[in-house]
Amino acid sequence: KQWYQRRVAITAGGDGIKDDTVDIKVSGEEAAQLEISAKPKKTPVTCAEKKRGCKLSFTVAGEKDGNKVKVPAKYVKICKFENGKVNEKSCKKAACKYPNFCKKLKPSAKDAGQYVARVEMDGVVVVSDPVTLKVE
Repeated sequence: KQWYQRRVAITAGGDGIKDDTVDIKVSGEEAAQLEISAKPKKTPVTCAEKKRGCKLSFTVAGEKDGNKVKVPAKYVKICKFENGKVNEKSCKKAACKYPNFCKKLKPSAKDAGQYVARVEMDGVVVVSDPVTLKVE
């Protein structure tokens, strides 16, 4: 909690008016900052080509004022990571639910590469470390 105090002097001249001071105290709470972390569960991930059951998983956690915050799936996207940047066009909503978000694949050779979890909630944007997908 933060508070501010200021002493204000009111001065007026003339007959019958005297000097006076007033204490004004303004208090309020500092807005709590949301902290989000996103980490890959396993890297690299090796999957068979054109076979179901391939899953890229990320653990996402949120905290505000020392309390855990549930991060809804609508704020988590799994994106391809190319040339050191997130490819925004490749982002898809995560398939699994809090706290383990995932992307389920039936991969082809072109799907091989790196993927990241991108979390955007209450103006806070976090990108996880990349997970490498190998397709055999």
